[in-house]
Amino acid sequence: SRFLPARSLGRMGVLKMISADLGSLSPLFGLGFTALLVLSLDIFSSRDKDSSTSYLGWINGLGAFGTMLLALVSWDSGKSLESTFLSGMIAVDMYSLFFWAVISGAVGLISLSSIDYDKENNINHGEYYALISLAGVGMMVMVAAVDLITLFIALETMSLAIYPLIAMKRYSPRGAEAALKYFFNGALASAFLLYGIALVWGELGSTGYSLIAGQLESQNISTLGYVGFLLLTAGFAFKVALVPFHFWTPDAYQGAPAPVAGFMASAVKIAAFAAMLRLIFCSGSLDITGQVELKQIILVLSIVSLFVGSLVALFQKDIKRILAYSSIVHAGYIGLGFLAVPKSGLMVMSPSLLFYLVSYGIASIGAFAVVGLLEKDGQEDTSMDVLAGLAYRRPFAAFVLSVSLISLAGFPPTVGFLGKFYLLRDILASGGGDYIWVVVVALGASLISVYYYLVPTVAMYMKKADQKLETIESSPVNAVLALILALILGLGVLPGTLMHRSERGVSLAGVISETVAQK
Repeated sequence: SRFLPARSLGRMGVLKMISADLGSLSPLFGLGFTALLVLSLDIFSSRDKDSSTSYLGWINGLGAFGTMLLALVSWDSGKSLESTFLSGMIAVDMYSLFFWAVISGAVGLISLSSIDYDKENNINHGEYYALISLAGVGMMVMVAAVDLITLFIALETMSLAIYPLIAMKRYSPRGAEAALKYFFNGALASAFLLYGIALVWGELGSTGYSLIAGQLESQNISTLGYVGFLLLTAGFAFKVALVPFHFWTPDAYQGAPAPVAGFMASAVKIAAFAAMLRLIFCSGSLDITGQVELKQIILVLSIVSLFVGSLVALFQKDIKRILAYSSIVHAGYIGLGFLAVPKSGLMVMSPSLLFYLVSYGIASIGAFAVVGLLEKDGQEDTSMDVLAGLAYRRPFAAFVLSVSLISLAGFPPTVGFLGKFYLLRDILASGGGDYIWVVVVALGASLISVYYYLVPTVAMYMKKADQKLETIESSPVNAVLALILALILGLGVLPGTLMHRSERGVSLAGVISETVAQK
């Protein structure tokens, strides 16, 4: 059908249409090209023991930041993709561009923070950086997908890149175990998603979000269709680590290289939630009623995640496991954000959700970047004993870790405080007095979290170690830490730019889906 309008447009019209589409997709192509370039250069790299892949990390990081700039330029131009051969499959709207910039920025930060980690732990695998970018490509397609088939393919693209990244330390039995656990749980999540897609297609006869929304408005959904949406929710719950689908998280984070764990805690979680938000709000499925509403199921999973993650984290003695359970808790907070909507419908969501995702991602990358400094010469011990006296050995790194943990806990003047404030404020505003108890529960979980966030800080500043002050040369990870510190404190004091972009991303999202629905 796409050739029918092409005849009336003429050859030049078609070329202009294609060039416009390629321009809109340039951020996606930019990150993909970066991955292919890194892979190609790695072929010609030396395989000697003393050889280094640091330059590949620089290329990957700078390429990712270039991709972020492309996304921001597209954002400022205000153009969105209206393609006859991609409409109904991928939407490049403000929502997509917002998360494309965030994801590519995370890829850049992780790539640069991995350079020193690569040297210290002798990973020396060029494909490491390419896999980070390829995972980013999968994430970018995920958040732009407006069709279930496209969503599933993008999700698998991301997952197939993450599996080997977790096991990149080939000498580590713990890393191999973590990768195996994540692989089996990821396969189970994919099975849930695929079976859910099949049931939804069988019930509604479509996999496009806008067409699903139209069908849900015109007919009552049967039990099989309801089960299909439940399976889709369960599949996403695996990816974002909501209780009781969280069991893989602590072991995967602990066994993975610290930068990869930071990548999973930030970019993977952001992309999975962004895709889940687009699916639920574009399809209008939040208020689907079977035995209970889908919104109520997400609410229960979120509240259980808040308290299970917080209580179990209290007993952890390893900083990576603390951050893993912290990610479960924050998944609960983000899940509560599904309540922050005045009504169901096409992309009617709170901008505080986007703000919260970014604030959480920045702090997580900062925390894991510092943890990566603790893993030297194959050292995998990240217990509190290793953190002891870090403030005396590496004061700047200890300060960045403390600020990141304070942001995750939600203390001012960090961006994490504003993220929680905006989210809970919007929940109250959308539900009136009905959701006061939800806010009280969330604040209670936040109070519990203060303890396990302060334990590492006490170890760094209150316990002295035998080691003396370490000589620190200028390195990429220090630049990453400085940038993250500036973002946490800068956005905490001046949040206007991020909130404005969040509001615009939400208000202008779903434009393509509406256009497709009208056609």
